[in-house]
Amino acid sequence: MESTHITFGVVTGGWVHGDWKLEASSFKGREPDEHRYNIEAPKLDYSAVRVSWSPSANWSLQVSRANLNSAEAL
Repeated sequence: MESTHITFGVVTGGWVHGDWKLEASSFKGREPDEHRYNIEAPKLDYSAVRVSWSPSANWSLQVSRANLNSAEAL
């Protein structure tokens, strides 16, 4: 089980040019504290990038990379 789906704070963006697509995101990957009703100040410590190429309607290739630091509280 990972905790990144229950956190506040995400920045994402993308760019498309012809057959190419670039997507990047960064968000808070740490588990929230016991007070889950409040919004904590996000420290964006997770990052991911994906590049994809679709030369035809039937083919698509992608390369992706991600970095996650200290997702769990303990």
